This record gives sequence, structure tokens and C-alpha cells, in this order.
Amino acid sequence: METIRGIAYLLIILSVLVIVHEWGHFIVAKLFKMRVEEFSLFFGKVLVRLGVRHGTEYNIRALPLGGFVRIAGMEADDVSGGRPILQAIREPNFAGDQAMDDVLKQLDTDTMAGLDPSKIGEPVRDLIRSSIAPDGTLTEAGREDLKAMRQSPRANEDEQKLIDMVLTADSRATDPGLYSKKPIYQRALVIFAGPFMSLFFGYFLFCVMGMTIGLPSDRVTNQVIVIQDGAARKAGVQTGDRIVSIDGIPTSDGLTMIDKIHESIGVPLHLTIDRGGSTVFLAVTPRPSPDPRPTSKHGKPNLRDGKPVKAIVGLIGVQPTSIRERSGPIRSVVLGTIRTNLYMSQLIQSVFSRQVRDNVGGPIAMGQMATVMQRLGFGHMVEMAGMFSLSLGIMNLLPIPILDGGHLLLLAVEKARRRKLSPREVYRAQIVGFGLLALIVTFVMYNDIARWAAGKAIQ
Repeated sequence: METIRGIAYLLIILSVLVIVHEWGHFIVAKLFKMRVEEFSLFFGKVLVRLGVRHGTEYNIRALPLGGFVRIAGMEADDVSGGRPILQAIREPNFAGDQAMDDVLKQLDTDTMAGLDPSKIGEPVRDLIRSSIAPDGTLTEAGREDLKAMRQSPRANEDEQKLIDMVLTADSRATDPGLYSKKPIYQRALVIFAGPFMSLFFGYFLFCVMGMTIGLPSDRVTNQVIVIQDGAARKAGVQTGDRIVSIDGIPTSDGLTMIDKIHESIGVPLHLTIDRGGSTVFLAVTPRPSPDPRPTSKHGKPNLRDGKPVKAIVGLIGVQPTSIRERSGPIRSVVLGTIRTNLYMSQLIQSVFSRQVRDNVGGPIAMGQMATVMQRLGFGHMVEMAGMFSLSLGIMNLLPIPILDGGHLLLLAVEKARRRKLSPREVYRAQIVGFGLLALIVTFVMYNDIARWAAGKAIQ
């Protein structure tokens, strides 16, 4: 049941974070009057249709992983709003069949449509030429004739593809709400808004925690977090346990507990543990280790010959949790800012360090973490949500096509080249990005499984 609750909490947290992230894309797209076709939580088949409001359909889908906002004109096969197709075909110097063949070959190259010019018959060619008005749009009669031809059994597959392209190009060419027709700075802001909202939401949570449930202070409790490979873990101590007494002596606060453990090197200790209302009795022997504290318990540095040294104390591999303290609004913002900067610095360092394998985790590690954090209480769950939100924002800014950072990279390339990338170029970039992302996901999943098999998973 504990694992099921942990997974349920994780899905709730991730759902909130996805909604916040996608809302960033959504609200900026609406601000720039782009047409947002759909806002969906999760992927896969539509489970619940929440309705349509201001032209946007809201859905909950079946696969509980992520979510998306579909903005019109953002697809790779939307050829610059349709303009090149109609203008290229209607140019007078393309009136000959060879010239149209050249146009069709170029369209096939740009759009990956799979058109074979040799299979486009003369009736379809003539109909398309005559349907395009001098202003580059389809005439009303021409549009209806093309739709009729599209449904005709006389039109082969290649002719149907070409007609579909022309009809789509016409609707795109006259649609002012397309993402692809907006200035590049507006498109960049729409993409950046998602990671920005994830980063801001994580920061917001840390600031609000200071005013509500409190942020961790220097004072500690007798509730513990179990550290990997310690004697406590082997003895059966779990994260979230409260060590209420040691050898029958009550340990009502964290300092009493720590001092008793530190002074008992090699001496078996009998722990009385409160685990979710149940009492558990365990025995553990502290191992001699350097004192992790920068000063002694009296607040003075440990010195030898006038130089600071690490004293040897007994450790069992537990870390006491901090007492949470509330602050006023200004103090909460200051502490929230410090905590956000600290976590983001640690995250970036861990991702680009040589110990990245030990520092990163995927869905399995996240589920284990959620299961453990629920034992520690609501405050730790909120803190975990803040960390996940910051992680989502930073990871999405990686310059990998498919991720938001990759989209920004392609926009930068477009700006440098002073022309839009063709759909084929975008497809190729996305294939590379998908391959890189698949490798990262495979590595992270393998790492999670290997860590679990080795007994090093979060407990």
C-alpha cells in the first residue's frame, strides 16, 4: 500500500507540474493571438473531454506521462503557412509540365510528402493551376473543384496527396493565428515560457513554504533519513522512522540522539523506533568515522596542534530531519531564493559531473523517492515537488531537438540563416533529438534498475 500511495502521490505531483509547464506555453501563445487547438494532460487516447473554450479543446488522455499543448502551425510539415506551395505553383514561368515537375520535386524534398511527379496527371495539374488566384489563394470555385477531385476515384494516391497539400496550404495561408506566421521573437517566447514557468513554480513553492509549512532550520528532530550502505540500513531502520529511545534512554530531540550515537563507537545500541504508530525494536552498532560536523557539539572547532581536525565519532548511517520554521514574507522570499539557487547549482553540477550515474534518476527512482518522502510528511512532499519542478525546467532547456531547448536552438539557426527551416530539415533534427533522448532514457532506466538490483535504491 505504501508503494501504491507513493506512485499515486508522484502522479499527482507530476500532473500539477506538467499543467504548470504547459500553461506557460499556452498563456504566451494566447497572448500573441496564436490559435491553440488542444490542451491535454497525459498522452494517448482521450479518456475525458473537458470541453472547448475559446477555440481550445481540453482533454485528459490515457497514458499518465506528461502532457502537451497543440498550437496551430507548429507542426514540422506546415510549410511556412502554405505560402511557398501556392505561390510556386501559380508562377507564370512554372506553367509548363517540366517546370511543375521541378516544383513538385522541390516540395517533396522540403515536405517529405513522397510525391512522384510522373504520377500527377494533366487534368489534376490544369485544375490546380486554374484554381489559384493572382493573390496566391484558391478561388471559391477552385477550392470546391479540388475537393470534388480529391474524392473522385479517378485521382490516384499521389494526386490525392498533392490536392491535400494545396487545400491545406490554402487554409494555412489565410490563417492569422498560426505559430509559423508569427515573428521569431514571439515563437521563442512561447517555447521559453514552459521551462520558465517550471522554474518559477519551483521557486514559488520554496518561497511559499517559508510562510506556511516552514523551511528546514538548523534544529533537528529524532526522525531520520537513512543513508545508503550504513549500519542502520542493514539493521532495518527506514527513512521516516523516529528513534524515540536508545538503550531505554528517551531521545526526544535530534541532538540527544546524535550525541548518544556519536559517543558509542563499537557499542551495540538498542533502538526503540516509532514507525507510523507501530513500535519496532532494532539493534545497531555505530562504526568509527570522521565527525561530519564542522565543530564539536559545544560549537568549538576540533583542533590538534592548533589545526582543525576531524574527530572520530560513531555513525550508523542516519541523518536527522530538520525542524521546519516559518518566516515572514520578506525572509521567506530570501530563504526561497537561496534554496532555489542552491538546488539549481547542485543539479547542474551533478548532471555535468563524472558521478552523473550516481546523481541522476528516472521514473523508478522518482517513484521510490515519493514513497520515502511521504513517510517524512507533507512538507517533504512539497519540497520534492519544488525540486522536481526546477529539474523539469532545467532539463527542458537542454539543446536537444524535441525538448524546448532544441526548439530554441532551431529558432536560433533560423535567425542566423534568415529563412525558415524546411520540414525535412526539422524532421531530421527531431530524429537526431529523439535518438539522443532515447539514449538518455535508456541510460537512466538501466541505472535505476542496476541501482535497485545492487540494493542501493532509495529506501
